[in-house]
Amino acid sequence: MGNLSHTLLEKGEEVVFAFEEAIGFMFGTTVLDKDGYPSIQLVLVVYVSDITFGYDSTRPPHYKPILPVDLGSQMIMFYLDSNCEFTLRTSGTEPKIKYYVYMFSPPGVHADESSLKDTLSRTVDDIITEFIKPDYYNLIYRSI
Repeated sequence: MGNLSHTLLEKGEEVVFAFEEAIGFMFGTTVLDKDGYPSIQLVLVVYVSDITFGYDSTRPPHYKPILPVDLGSQMIMFYLDSNCEFTLRTSGTEPKIKYYVYMFSPPGVHADESSLKDTLSRTVDDIITEFIKPDYYNLIYRSI
């Protein structure tokens, strides 16, 4: 499904929806995979804190962050609805973008370790694809 959609996109076709008889479906082309719809949910940003310019979306009406502001830091923190947080920042010594991803299970909720690892892996893939966009910006991606 994903490979065929990719081929169609390369030919200039528009892919709106793809499915299989079993269970999988693909809505849109953000994630070219029949199970792509859950990973789209993973990047739902609940709130943002920009440490560089001093913005925290959870603190209206002035939106001033609790954390200290540093104009030289170039750092943004995102908090997702999947109990995941990630930070994007530039390196102070090298021409690179760094990211840090944190994930937790809510207190009192027992989570399956393999499920958490799978969710974390998909979230990292989505962060790289949707936020950093190495292909779009012609960046060199070094996998972990």
